Amino acid sequence: MNFEDPAIRHNNREQPAEQSGIDQETLKNVIRDIFFDAVAPKTIGELAAHITAKANEYRVPFDRLEREFMAYMSDELANSVD
Repeated sequence: MNFEDPAIRHNNREQPAEQSGIDQETLKNVIRDIFFDAVAPKTIGELAAHITAKANEYRVPFDRLEREFMAYMSDELANSVD
């Protein structure tokens, strides 16, 4: 599933991950921030805009941030069922 809104996307897909300006711990914090913002009622467009804004702010390729967010969300949902 791709949440990206091309109308607001910054073209940062081509940047190698090691040059994205973010370490793994900061990336986890950004993902948590997106997740907790996502649990508030949002449309897919609002979620896409939020992920895009964070990708641009932290200079992380959108695809990577989206992938990490989806994995985190899946883990959180799976843990809430236990």
